[in-house]
Amino acid sequence: MQFKGSLSKCLLIALALTLIPISTYPTTAAGPQTPSCGYYKVTTDEIIVGVKFSKGKYQINSFGISCSKVMGSKGLFAKFLKLKDKEPLPKPWQYLAGAVGAPKFSSGPGVGFRVQLITPTPTPTPTPTPTPTPTSTPTPTPSRSSSPTQETNLPKVGDKCDQRGSTRTLSTFVLRCVPVINNLFEWVDYTPNQSNLADKNPSSNFTHCRIPDARLQKVQSQSIAYPVVPSNPNFTSTSTITIAIVPIDFPDLQGTYDPKIFMNQIQEETDQWNNWFTRGKSKINWVIYPDWIRANKESIEFNWIHPQSNTSQVLDNSISVGQDLIALTESKIDLKNIQDLLFIYPKNVSKIQDSVNYSRVMNTKNGGQFLGMFATSVWSYRDQESLAMWLIHENMHVFGFAGHSPAWPPIFSIAHNQAGLSRVMNVWDRMVLDWLNPGDIYCTDVESLHGESIMLVPEEREQSGPQGIMIKLSSHELLVVESHKRDEWSQSYPADFYGITLMYVDTTRDTDRSGENFGDDGKGTRFARTATYVDLHSLNHAPASNGSISDGVNYMLYQGESFDFKGVRVEFIKTGFNDIVRISKSG
Repeated sequence: MQFKGSLSKCLLIALALTLIPISTYPTTAAGPQTPSCGYYKVTTDEIIVGVKFSKGKYQINSFGISCSKVMGSKGLFAKFLKLKDKEPLPKPWQYLAGAVGAPKFSSGPGVGFRVQLITPTPTPTPTPTPTPTPTSTPTPTPSRSSSPTQETNLPKVGDKCDQRGSTRTLSTFVLRCVPVINNLFEWVDYTPNQSNLADKNPSSNFTHCRIPDARLQKVQSQSIAYPVVPSNPNFTSTSTITIAIVPIDFPDLQGTYDPKIFMNQIQEETDQWNNWFTRGKSKINWVIYPDWIRANKESIEFNWIHPQSNTSQVLDNSISVGQDLIALTESKIDLKNIQDLLFIYPKNVSKIQDSVNYSRVMNTKNGGQFLGMFATSVWSYRDQESLAMWLIHENMHVFGFAGHSPAWPPIFSIAHNQAGLSRVMNVWDRMVLDWLNPGDIYCTDVESLHGESIMLVPEEREQSGPQGIMIKLSSHELLVVESHKRDEWSQSYPADFYGITLMYVDTTRDTDRSGENFGDDGKGTRFARTATYVDLHSLNHAPASNGSISDGVNYMLYQGESFDFKGVRVEFIKTGFNDIVRISKSG
């Protein structure tokens, strides 16, 4: 989806600013800063710029840089570990020896990552460490305030606090000040724990919650429930597709940098996203052409203006532009097995306003061929934080999924807004696309509720366990409960962002996008949506101003709060690194 102009981006920035509390966040808290990117296992003792990193499990926290650039076998930490013992870090990176609480690597003000040894690996010969691990005493809990290592006046879990988002630590234990019921603030246990939560929750059959398409009237042809029907039988949500990334420059707009760096970033982010959110069911074979291909016409000849743009356009030239791009590509690449073409123009493009974006049969040397056609533009470089998310979102439609439901608030899922604050896809959308495994959700029906408590993984984190609860209300209705936090896939959220959302799904309703440029508020009131977030404004988390995007927090429960909906009571029992929710019958 293309949100035209810069309106949506400005609104999202406004939301981020609204969610940031007025109080000042401490910057000198010792120990690991949460939420973390995850964990990295160092298998042997290593030296980075003369500093020893003992083998063991390290928690990594980033700031000003995405987790995907730091984590993994190709991430920055892995690259630093491969350097020779005293070899300097690649510029502009440096090691800050005076960083408080944990080793810190930085490439400039506000950009870098911390690494904290969480679990040392035992060795035959003990190696001195700053904080010896007790062997004969119970593991301390966050409520104890007598730490021999860092703080002596640590607050207890449940104590009141006044600096929202502030963090305190005791060894590896972390407390955070968060908003709770009645507009109060409390210290909660945010100690990282990457255990598999499936073992801590009751089992269920998630396919029971696959309610079918029951639309009374179809406004559009794409699927709103499982199973999705693809535009092309070879282009499904659980298939392996081949995508070619082709860099194109022009006589008046020449590429002056190595395009492989940019293209490899798109590949790595897409692969990482697919591996987690599709459970590896959607795969991509990549064909990356390494050099700029020079067009024989100036860039203005490849300009295309979106029909929904405020700028008028006499002729829709998207097909002719696409054919010109194919002709350039076929001089270098055989398109026989290609299914998507992503054309990368230089980032300083100024005469190509909007991004070509469609899937159809195109003329190639091999005859008519169904191709996804995507190209960058002024719009994509200005309004899209991630071309990988844009590509994933648009292919979701090619798979046959309508998406864009829920549409308000536009901060929780790339299925509606791929340029939002989060890069996740909610569990309902993944259910429709067949991207869930047993254990990814807890599924039940309203008649079977008995007050069970479920510990949830936030949608934005890569951790095993249920990422949502689905309660079947009828043959065509679901209530979906999800946990949200700032984590690996939502680095644009404020640091203390958290909450439980309730989503109502009714598959008798279609998703009608015809009003998106004619005053549709996205809430399913004026124009129908299959799924909508339940309005929780009665809890008064933030001032609401005529549906302003800044009231997004009014669609979330905080710890201690509850809400009744269609015979179901949802109680937010406890927050922390994971959230505990109790579900029962109302009344």
